[in-house]
Amino acid sequence: MFYIDFTYLSMLKQYFLSHFRLITGGRDGCLKIWNYNNGHCLHTLKREDKCEEICDCTYVEVNRNKYIISVGWDRKINMFYDSTDNFYHLQKPQAHWQDDLSLGHKEDILCIAQCPPTLLATSSYDGEIIVWNMISGRIRHKFHTPVLTSSVYTKTSQAVEASVTQVLFLKTRVMKYESAASSLISNGPQGYVHFWSLFSEDPLVASFTPSREKSMISSIAVTADDSYLYAADKDGNVYVHDIKEYALQDPEQETPKCTCMGKYILAEQLKLVWKQSVRRPV
Repeated sequence: MFYIDFTYLSMLKQYFLSHFRLITGGRDGCLKIWNYNNGHCLHTLKREDKCEEICDCTYVEVNRNKYIISVGWDRKINMFYDSTDNFYHLQKPQAHWQDDLSLGHKEDILCIAQCPPTLLATSSYDGEIIVWNMISGRIRHKFHTPVLTSSVYTKTSQAVEASVTQVLFLKTRVMKYESAASSLISNGPQGYVHFWSLFSEDPLVASFTPSREKSMISSIAVTADDSYLYAADKDGNVYVHDIKEYALQDPEQETPKCTCMGKYILAEQLKLVWKQSVRRPV
């Protein structure tokens, strides 16, 4: 048993693929790698200059090289080479991609997702989503999340937040190269979930609001075969949608079938822990 002060952590992720280590990112701008068994801090990963809060991180393998990638308030993609042969406690990131320096995000990066073998997606506070090629470091796509200005929202006289805090790949669809099917999902302002295509002229294929109250969707997840979407809102509701045949080619006007909905305990966590058992959709 060991203790970590979560006051200083902006997020927490576990990776069991690499020697049972725990990776945490904090508000102090540092990534820390821990021995999951005894709580010993193995490495600290940080930039040389001013460190900004980390919002998300992921673990990737590119050409047999392994990296820990973090994003956050510094608006850059920080890649740290992961090697069990490195005995230095402090580690610095790799050089930034040129596109990241000149064409990357202009606002804080809130989320990151990866799709083997080469794709990486990042989203920011202003609603911009960028899809990267991890081998070349080049930008493949830039998507801008729509913000609706219907009367429902203009009456509140409040600015609508455009931030995108969740992105994920539909990996089984990405493998079908040049397919017009949507292969990237994001949350968005006003309770929307958006489906994006990586290989069509009009990238936004579908949008819908799982919550009738249009509550902000705080977490999204899909089954391994990309057949079902789990969307959780800030009111504690989880919605399960059948997306097996959804947004495969033509733009969708309808909402995918909702197979069930329920409550779960922590609205901010991706684990989708249910208060009641729910049968798997048939």
